[in-house]
Amino acid sequence: MTKEVLAERFLSIDLSPDVPPEIRTLYRTARGVLLYGYFFYPLFVVGLGEISRTAEAAAARRFKDLNGPKKRRTFAARLEWLHEAGHLRDEEKFIWDTIRRDRNETAHPTYQMVQPPADLVRDLRVAAHCINCLFDRSIDFEGLW
Repeated sequence: MTKEVLAERFLSIDLSPDVPPEIRTLYRTARGVLLYGYFFYPLFVVGLGEISRTAEAAAARRFKDLNGPKKRRTFAARLEWLHEAGHLRDEEKFIWDTIRRDRNETAHPTYQMVQPPADLVRDLRVAAHCINCLFDRSIDFEGLW
């Protein structure tokens, strides 16, 4: 995959205007790190970590907007509350838990992970879709698949 094709694929995946500006800024930064992964492969994993942390920030923001209970402070606890309160369907919760596991793996590495670019295009697309669905409930979650 050439750098132009990879850049086109990454840059074609964006967040909805319904997503708060601070989350869109985090997302653009994470996507930028992925772009530089073409030149230094370990940055792909750094970018994956940034994408998962952006998703975590999005979930925390939505949790706050919906007045989730303050005692729920972890990513997992907030996702659980969003699910229990009906703001995440079962299939969404499953994907969000995968994003959470990615965040944990990249935040606490025990070895140097390697991710091929095609996988990261998919991961970026899934994370963006999940974030978009979180802030715009009219989006068909299963429409990505």
